[in-house]
Amino acid sequence: MLNYHIQKARIPAHSLYPIRDGIHVVSPALCFVQLCKTLSTIEALELGMEFCGTYALRPDAIEDKSSRTYQLMNTASLQRKFNAWKDIHGLRQARTIAPLLANGAASPMETKLFLLLTLPQKYGGYNIEKPELNSTIDLPPECKLILRQETVRPDMLWRGIKLVVEYDGAYHDDPAQARKDEKRRAVLETLGYTVVAIKRQQLYDPIAFDGFAAMIAKKCGKRIRPLTTKQRISRELLRAGLLDK
Repeated sequence: MLNYHIQKARIPAHSLYPIRDGIHVVSPALCFVQLCKTLSTIEALELGMEFCGTYALRPDAIEDKSSRTYQLMNTASLQRKFNAWKDIHGLRQARTIAPLLANGAASPMETKLFLLLTLPQKYGGYNIEKPELNSTIDLPPECKLILRQETVRPDMLWRGIKLVVEYDGAYHDDPAQARKDEKRRAVLETLGYTVVAIKRQQLYDPIAFDGFAAMIAKKCGKRIRPLTTKQRISRELLRAGLLDK
């Protein structure tokens, strides 16, 4: 079955890629805008994070299982393009979504955790300052010897306050991986970082996650305001949209 759409507005420059004679595919940015016309806000947020991240969901994807190691888009480029483009179906939704995204998520679970923590309360999030995702921390020589690597890339990093959050997926339960995690955590703590781990059970338990988010907000110097009735409904919808899959 083939679906087609008619676009009367001028197609933005560099938004069509030829794949064979007379056949083109749209760029990731234009694809995102087109999909925003039919996706819910939560679906568009997850798609945007995937496009700006280093993973790609497959039909058989589970938790951290993915198949791409490079970004299709970056948030700064997206916002520049969306501000310049005109009259494209889905553009209004895309312009709303783009400032809420971040580069570098390496798994769908990191995306879910990021969105829950950082989205404004009107979307159901905790409105915590955005962390860097999988950003590099350079190690001093003695730590390089301990870990046998030049750098570490924590899942989430609030660099200014030296706070690290790691999502511990199922593979972290492996004894060998757990030992590596503990060694890495010890090194980071020696360098002055606070390292906090969150497991799947905490993420999926709304009460446990509320306590976790409150702790992170406090470390970030953020006061979480009480939710209005409308915001509470938004949070329930956000959790259901992200986690009930």
